[in-house]
This record gives sequence, C-alpha cells and structure tokens, in this order.
Amino acid sequence: MKVLKSGINYIPKGENLLSNGLEFILDNKLWSYSCLESFENCHYYWYLNYIVLKRSEESGCFAEFGSLGHSLLEAYLKGKLFSFELADKFTEEYKEQVPDTFPPVRGERLYDKYYDQGLEYFADTDRVEKLTDTYEILGVEDDNKFHIENYKFTGKLDAECKNIKTGELELLDHKSKSAQHKKRLMKKTDHSEWLQLEDGRYVPRKLFHQQYLYCIPFKNKFGEYPKYLNLNMFRINDWYKLKFNEKDFEIAKQWAIDTIKEIYNECEWKPTKDGTDFFCQYLCSGSPFCKYSPNYIGEK
Repeated sequence: MKVLKSGINYIPKGENLLSNGLEFILDNKLWSYSCLESFENCHYYWYLNYIVLKRSEESGCFAEFGSLGHSLLEAYLKGKLFSFELADKFTEEYKEQVPDTFPPVRGERLYDKYYDQGLEYFADTDRVEKLTDTYEILGVEDDNKFHIENYKFTGKLDAECKNIKTGELELLDHKSKSAQHKKRLMKKTDHSEWLQLEDGRYVPRKLFHQQYLYCIPFKNKFGEYPKYLNLNMFRINDWYKLKFNEKDFEIAKQWAIDTIKEIYNECEWKPTKDGTDFFCQYLCSGSPFCKYSPNYIGEK
C-alpha cells in the first residue's frame, strides 16, 4: 500500500491515467464544492470532466439558466443594473445564452417554462429590491481561497450580508433549483439527512453543504460565522433560511474530507449512474464524450 504525501492511503487497482499520476494531480489540486458534487453525481463523469476534458465548469441548458440568473443578481447587488432593468436584460440574454436543449416533458415546453419563471422573478421589482431593503450588502461574488484541513479550496460567495434590522451577519446564495422542501418528515425517513428551516420546513442536508463550507472564508473575512444561511430560490419564488449550527457545519466539512478521500482511492472510474438516468441524458455536460451515454459522439 502506498502512502501519499497528503497522508491518504492509496491502493492501486489497475493501470490507468490516475493510478500512474494520482499523487501529482490530486496533491496539487484546488478543490471546490462543485468538484466534489460532481464526483457524487458520477465517478466516471468526474474523471472525464476534471482529468480528460480538464474543465472546471459545467454547461447545458440548466447550468446556463442558473448562470444567467446569478449574473443578473450580481449586477443588481453591485449597483450595475437597476431593478427595473432586469426583466429586459433577462429577456435579451436568455435567448442568447440558454440553449433550447431542455428534456421533453409531457404537456410542457421547459424552455418556455424556465423563461416565464425567470421573467416573473426579474419583473417583480419589489421582490428583487427586498434583497437590498433587508440587507446591507458587504460582498458580492468574491473569490475566496481557504483550507479544510490540509486541502486547498476555492469558492465564490454569492453575497455576504448584514441584516439591516438585527445587525446580524448572514450568507446568501442564489439557486435556480426546483422545490427541495418537505412540510413534515415521515417516521421511516432518515431524519439525520434533513435540516429544519426557520419556518419549520425540512430540506435535504446536502442542499446546504456548499454554504456551510463557505462559512470558513466568511469567518476568515469577518471574524465570526454567519448567523443565518439563506437560499434565494429565485426560479420557484421561495426562500430557504437556516440558522447556523456548529454540528451541521462539522458534518459538511467531514463530507468534503470523506469525498476527497474517495477520489484519492478511486481507480476504476466506472459510471455510478445508469445510462438511461435523467442526469446522464440531460444534465451531464460530459455525455457527448462518455462511452456509457446514449449521447456519445466519440472521443474528444
């Protein structure tokens, strides 16, 4: 058994790119939340995206819609766009940036549905202005470098805020996801995998992993952890507010460490999803180069 300089045990399982160059590649890697989430989605996708294709960002209709929403909110919070300009800017850039490659859904055309939902949000100036009426914006899309144990991380915090009414520091992230909450949990549900919001609803623990990791650079900058973590679910007109909890913070950090260890010990790089899976067919940006995907077009 080989011990890497990072202190992680690595057991070779075969001759491939990573078993020959793993130490050099991973010991010098700048990790991110999206990188770890990608590995959870599919091991082979991670190999394609970060080793073969050497990309750091995903593409596709869902990712581009989210990026457009983030860029407009960033421009507003930085004072580069007025609230009344957002709807027109969204309409203009939606047609240019978001590809019409949404999956087929019976009775709906998702390209139009996402456009309508985005326009509804950005046309509601009162709703958008509530962000700056509620918070003093302390930072927007700041690049941050930080450590989790000995691992180097990078991440952009959508917005660092101070609640004008209470004076409490808060962290804000914009999400274009669909609804993630439950009003109550069944007895058979694993309650440890859910977090309770301030309004009593429950959301999957993993939904807040990214924000909990970003609490590290937040404290580095402000000297304290945020009092609340917020998700502006702009596509579905919802808001998820969670009180910072030290135990949940430690769980998120341990998830990151454990995922990195899994990456170090992975050598087979087999797909962890079926080729007919929704992720494989419609979400995976590496599917054109994935030999397990129905969208495979050949090697890069």
